[in-house]
Amino acid sequence: MKGASNVRAVDAADLHLGLRKRTEQGIGRIRVLVVDDEHDLAGAIVERLRRRGFQADAAFHGEDAASRIERVAYDVMVVDLKLPGSDGLQLIERARSTCPGLQAVVLTGHMTIGARMQGERLGVVAFLEKPADIEALCRAIRAAADRAEAYASGDGNGT
Repeated sequence: MKGASNVRAVDAADLHLGLRKRTEQGIGRIRVLVVDDEHDLAGAIVERLRRRGFQADAAFHGEDAASRIERVAYDVMVVDLKLPGSDGLQLIERARSTCPGLQAVVLTGHMTIGARMQGERLGVVAFLEKPADIEALCRAIRAAADRAEAYASGDGNGT
């Protein structure tokens, strides 16, 4: 699909530009997508991230998140494992196939050894249990954004 590849090329260019500006301006340029079907929790996380200078949005299911990732050059996705219609690991795999530099942090109350192993294979940067301390989440997001920046600059492979 020619149109789809053109959209991704623009997003990749936007991602690189955004990361360069983030490096110059600090964390205010880190774009975060929080994906959780618990609306109140996702909203609270987004609000707390914004107060700390992140650019954050929320999605409440996998299709909404995939649609947003197609339109916005996010640096990091914070994902719950249990989502309506899919699971967080499937979403990460799908997102990384279209936007390989996008980094993921798993935030869940349903961690299993198998899910952690699969997440590690997918290059998940951090695994946090709900309820997570906001400062621990911010540290994980910054580490993921550093990895996204390395990917965009050609210094890493995105995982």
